[in-house]
Amino acid sequence: MESASGLEGTAPAVALAASNDGGGSAKGPVDVDLPPWTKGRDGTAVGRAVHAVLQSVDLASGADVAAAVAAQCVAEGVERHSAVVTWLVRSALASPTVQRAVARRHWRETYTATTRSDGTVVEGYVDLIYREDDGSLVVIDYKTDAVPAGALSARAAYYQPQLHAYVDMLRAATGVDDIRPVLLFLHPERRGQRSRRRHVATRALRMALPSTVYRMATLTIRTDSEVEDALESLTQDGSSRSEAARAAILMAERAQRRARLRVEAEELRNDAEDVAASRALAAEMAAIRAW
Repeated sequence: MESASGLEGTAPAVALAASNDGGGSAKGPVDVDLPPWTKGRDGTAVGRAVHAVLQSVDLASGADVAAAVAAQCVAEGVERHSAVVTWLVRSALASPTVQRAVARRHWRETYTATTRSDGTVVEGYVDLIYREDDGSLVVIDYKTDAVPAGALSARAAYYQPQLHAYVDMLRAATGVDDIRPVLLFLHPERRGQRSRRRHVATRALRMALPSTVYRMATLTIRTDSEVEDALESLTQDGSSRSEAARAAILMAERAQRRARLRVEAEELRNDAEDVAASRALAAEMAAIRAW
C-alpha cells in the first residue's frame, strides 16, 4: 500500500527519488497496521497544525480560527509558532480559490483510494474538493513549504506525481473525467506589515496534467498590412497563423510581467522597512520550513 497524501516533511533525497519512479506516488510505503488516524497526514508539526485547523474551521467566515490554532499548536507541540500557523491558515482562507470552493458544494479532507493494475492499493487524503458550475471537480492541495517565488514552478513539478495520483483516484471513485488539480502554496503575512510583495497571500498553481480537460476560447483580431507582414514572417517556419499569434501574445505578456517585476523589485530594494521584515520572516520560516 502506498500513500499519495503529501510530500511536506519528506527528506529531499527520499522524496525526489520517490517522485521519479514514474508510478505517480508521492511518498514511500506506509505501515497498514497503524491506526487509521495516524495515516491521514504526514509532514512537519506546523504543516499538520495548519491542515488540522483548515479541516475544522469555518472556511467562509474564519470564525474561531484563534481557538482552533491554539488547540492544534498544543497538540503538535508548536505553541511557539502559533503566529506562523495563524498566518498560514488565514492565507488559505483569503485565497480566491478557497473562497470559490466554499461558495459551491465542497468536501474537506476526503479519503480516496484506488487499486493499480499490479494490485497495489494507493490511498490519500485530499485537502479540499469542490464541484464547479460545469460539473467538473477541482482538487485543492495545501502546501506549507517555504518556497521562494522563483522556485515555485520547480516545486510544483516536484508535487506532480501526488496530483496525478489524486486525479486518478478521484476519477476511479467518481467517474468524473474533468478533474482539475490546484496546488495552493500558503504564504505567511504579518498583520499590518507594509509589504507590496506579499499583498497576495497565496499562490495557486494549476498543474497542466496531460489527462486534464481544459476548455479553449477563441480570439478574433483585426489585421492590417503591418500585422499581415509580421504574420507572414512568423509563419515561415511552418507555424500556423493561430500558433504565431498565440506565441506573440505570450511573449508580450512575459515581457510586460518582467518589466513590472523589475519596477517592483527596485521599489522593494529601496524599502528598508520591507527588507528588514522580509529578513526576519525568512529567518523564522527557515526554522520550521517543510523541507
